[in-house]
Amino acid sequence: MLKKRQREVLELLESQDDFLTVNNIARNLGVSKRTIHSDIKQLEDYIQSLGKYVEKKRGVGIALRDLKEKDLQKNDRTIWI
Repeated sequence: MLKKRQREVLELLESQDDFLTVNNIARNLGVSKRTIHSDIKQLEDYIQSLGKYVEKKRGVGIALRDLKEKDLQKNDRTIWI
């Protein structure tokens, strides 16, 4: 069962198509960045059960993505000539 704050983190991520910084999420919820990192780590299995994953880019932020997108990127074998 998800904690209230974890549900709020998930809702914030679901509401955005673009990346959110951990700092921004932490400020919105009134907690530390460390708490958000911990919540996301705990949420990863649940998020995967929804057919999604957390994309993390250092210096950019985090975003919720469909696993299908990840599989498509992995299988993209475009050859440039």
